[in-house]
Amino acid sequence: MSDLHNESIFITGGGSGLGLALVERFIEEGAQVATLELSAAKVASLRQRFGEHILAVEGNVTCYADYQRAVDQILTRSGKLDCFIGNAGIWDHNASLVNTPAERLETGFHELFNVNVLGYLLGAKACAPALIASEGSMIFTLSMADISSSTLTGA
Repeated sequence: MSDLHNESIFITGGGSGLGLALVERFIEEGAQVATLELSAAKVASLRQRFGEHILAVEGNVTCYADYQRAVDQILTRSGKLDCFIGNAGIWDHNASLVNTPAERLETGFHELFNVNVLGYLLGAKACAPALIASEGSMIFTLSMADISSSTLTGA
C-alpha cells in the first residue's frame, strides 16, 4: 500500500499536460484525487477514463465560487483535504511586444495575471481552512519565464 493511500489531493488543470500526469500518478498511488478543470470536454474525458477514482469539477480558477464549490465537494466525498496543487496556467506563446496590438497586450496581461497569479491565490484561500484542519500542504507549479524569457516576460 502506498503512502498516499486515501490521501485527498486537489489539482487544478488536471485535464491535460502536467496536471493530467499528476492525476494519473496520484490515482496509481491510491490517493483520492479531485481536479478543477475549465474544459467541459476534459472533465467528461477524466470521468470516463478514471470513473470513481476522480472527482472532476468543471470550473474556472479565476472564480472563487468555483473553487469553493470544488472544495465543498471534496470534503463531502473525502471528509478532508490533504494537498492542494495549483497547476492550471496559461502562456503567451512568446508573443511579440512589438507586433502585439496595444488592446491585445492589455487584455492578454490581465488574462495571464488572472489565471497564473490570482488563480493560485483564490485556490489557496478556498483550500486553506481544510488544509489547516488536516495539517496539509500546498504546492504551486510555476512558469519557465524566469529562465526562458519571451518578449513579454523578459527584461
